[in-house]
Amino acid sequence: MESGSDNRKFARKTLSQTVSIFDQDNNEYLGIMADFSEGGVMVSSAAPMNVGRVYRLLMVDIPNTIGQKRNGTFTAESVWSNKINSTMYGTGFKLCDLSSSAKEMFKSYDDT
Repeated sequence: MESGSDNRKFARKTLSQTVSIFDQDNNEYLGIMADFSEGGVMVSSAAPMNVGRVYRLLMVDIPNTIGQKRNGTFTAESVWSNKINSTMYGTGFKLCDLSSSAKEMFKSYDDT
């Protein structure tokens, strides 16, 4: 695992709802989105993730405003991974390509 030295170019934003993250290639649940920025996301997970890998990810949420599940897909490269407490790991991802639904979801998180 690499250290998560703080080299970010964009301010982190916290989420007011739970956003679950899945690996599109095998439908495996990876964890939850802990925070996001214009250029990336941090995923909190029970197991460390491989650094330097490009993941095809699915994000799923149920916003309070509409009460229906939404999902969006995106590709992201893992750039660091650290143990964040005794049971969880945090992995930072650089966003590469977002579906239109993922863009809308991120925009809605920014509006809250």
